[in-house]
Amino acid sequence: DSSAAGNHLFMLDAASGRVLWRAGADSDSDLTLAHMTQGIAARVAALDTDGDGFADRLYTADVGGRIWRFDIWNGKARDKLITGGMFATLGTAEPLPSSPAAADARRFFIAPDAVLMQQRGQGAWYNLALGSGDGDDLRAAGVVNRFYSLRDRKPFERRSQAEYDSAAPVIDADLTDIAAREPVDDSPGWKLDLAAGEAVVSESVTANGVAMFTTHTAGAGSADGSLCATDDTNRVYVVRVDTGAAALDLNNDA
Repeated sequence: DSSAAGNHLFMLDAASGRVLWRAGADSDSDLTLAHMTQGIAARVAALDTDGDGFADRLYTADVGGRIWRFDIWNGKARDKLITGGMFATLGTAEPLPSSPAAADARRFFIAPDAVLMQQRGQGAWYNLALGSGDGDDLRAAGVVNRFYSLRDRKPFERRSQAEYDSAAPVIDADLTDIAAREPVDDSPGWKLDLAAGEAVVSESVTANGVAMFTTHTAGAGSADGSLCATDDTNRVYVVRVDTGAAALDLNNDA
């Protein structure tokens, strides 16, 4: 399948199907985003950040490894209704600071698990948890898939389009590698390398400061890309959002 198929974000009237607003790389969009060139296979996570009963923040991800953030300005005209842009780019899609490697061709087929977090004595942030995996090819080889926990440290502030356009997206190199047991405090989040062939193909769930997610590794019997082979491997991870450390140690290996 073409990775550029479905590379628009639409807002429709649920009763009539009328297009209320759309974003895309083309100039006919209400919000033109030059880098929205890859398909969006994930749902859109909609949040009410001020408790007024209306959605005012959106997050989604695309198959080029990008995460997108949008602010809804309820009550404004269509051309000023939504501002937005890239929050992170974690694959091989542009823009990147250097030539990407094939191992970095990570793809997101799921939406970020967005949860408001606040540690005692610190500011609040939206934690965006999601993992990479190729929903088109479960046996994709050579890609280093990762699980990410990103921190949007401006949870309640809406950005103008000029602010979105000038903001540098988070890249993979900015994130703390939790395997190195480095502190996460001042970084924009952390990353966890998965094993060869291991992929995240379903959304994570965060509760009480703990993120839970599953992974899938295709076995030799999955030559057709099926999720049903008897020699496939599925794993469950339960990790702390703040540090990335294991929240459940079921085999007592620390």
